[in-house]
Amino acid sequence: MKVRFLAFPVILGAAFVSSSSMGADVPATNLSHQSASEVEDIGEIAEDPSSNGLQGTGFRVSSGARTEYTSNAKLSGNNSSSDGIFFPSIEAGYSKGLGHGFSFDLDTIIEAGIYADRTERSFIGYTAQASLDWRFKPSYPRVYLGLEPYRFDAFDRDGLITEALGTLAGTDWGFAFNSGYSYFFAGYTFENYIADPGIDTRFANRVVVGITHQLRPQLFAQGYYQYQYSDYQNISRVDNRHSVSLALIWQINRHLFANVSGSFIDNNSTELNASYQATTAALGLTWQF
Repeated sequence: MKVRFLAFPVILGAAFVSSSSMGADVPATNLSHQSASEVEDIGEIAEDPSSNGLQGTGFRVSSGARTEYTSNAKLSGNNSSSDGIFFPSIEAGYSKGLGHGFSFDLDTIIEAGIYADRTERSFIGYTAQASLDWRFKPSYPRVYLGLEPYRFDAFDRDGLITEALGTLAGTDWGFAFNSGYSYFFAGYTFENYIADPGIDTRFANRVVVGITHQLRPQLFAQGYYQYQYSDYQNISRVDNRHSVSLALIWQINRHLFANVSGSFIDNNSTELNASYQATTAALGLTWQF
């Protein structure tokens, strides 16, 4: 369920849409006491190549760019720090079917977040994820195990923002209905991150449910709800985060996709400065090579 890329939704007809999580674990600065997990708030559900029952071998490369408005760039309780953010990214991956329902997937991404006003928050990040998937039959739920290292650095100052090694396990499942024009998906992921600085070391449990609907041959609508429970191991902090997102995706041609999306996030934390709400709106393009 957890694929940590700032990629945009890519939905091809009745293809399985995974319940991947949204975005990369880019942290806010420590000034606002936010953790690496907060970047979940700037991503979107995307197709997970490792969840599509691949039985062959394939390389993939894509690049994307998204411009986003957020009502709360600081991710703080004072919801008055609106900003515009530009998110370019490039992603490369490899998938191999192993037979007997197993498949292996490796994905890497380089991404950046460039803030229009709060330039001190701009970052560049490097993320990789390797996962082993198993599905008894194509229509059955998928189960998976994975490893995910990441690192994020600030643009305007030397030094590390955060880095971590994550282990994850989860399951997801979906089915088509409405004569194949609609697709329901749901998933659960458990994650364990050992981070530097240690304040970001955490366990997380995430549940997501959503629907994708084909409006026109090349036009899709997608909506989902996500709940995440995060327990920070080195400080006294527990977060409960709810998010609702909607998106329209237009397949311009075989390789190019455009999308418009919006989301609302409500994060309740036992650490006062980490509770916040945010509303976002975004326009994006993705090119699949």
